[in-house]
Amino acid sequence: MNNNGVSLLELTVVMAVMMLVLGIALFGARAGDRAHQNLNEASRVLQADIRYAQRLAIIEGERIRLIFAERERRYTLVRPSTQEVIRSVDLPQGVSVVGFVNVLEYLPRGTVNVGMTITLRNERFSQSITITPVTGRAHIYDPVPVE
Repeated sequence: MNNNGVSLLELTVVMAVMMLVLGIALFGARAGDRAHQNLNEASRVLQADIRYAQRLAIIEGERIRLIFAERERRYTLVRPSTQEVIRSVDLPQGVSVVGFVNVLEYLPRGTVNVGMTITLRNERFSQSITITPVTGRAHIYDPVPVE
């Protein structure tokens, strides 16, 4: 019998073990990705709604407010002149708004009365959206791990 090589059975067993280890590692990484994706999606939707509020204020020539209800994990676009609710959005499970003034108001010329940073957070990451006072533009930053 020749012991210089590896049999097909041994090679198959090693490959199966490697695939099992790789599968376990990817599953653990996907759990972190899911938390990251949830937060990123919520931030992108909020940024789009902020831009929508700005455009609506310019087009209609009136103030538009985003009102954040931190305890309910929701925000609402409101037309203050009529108290009409334009859109109400619930944040995904585990995502909340932290450390922020509760009202963002766009003026008819598309600017905000005060610049601010809105931070969304989940158990693993936080992500910020900054609104500049002069232009009213919303800039989203990459998520950072929560300490």
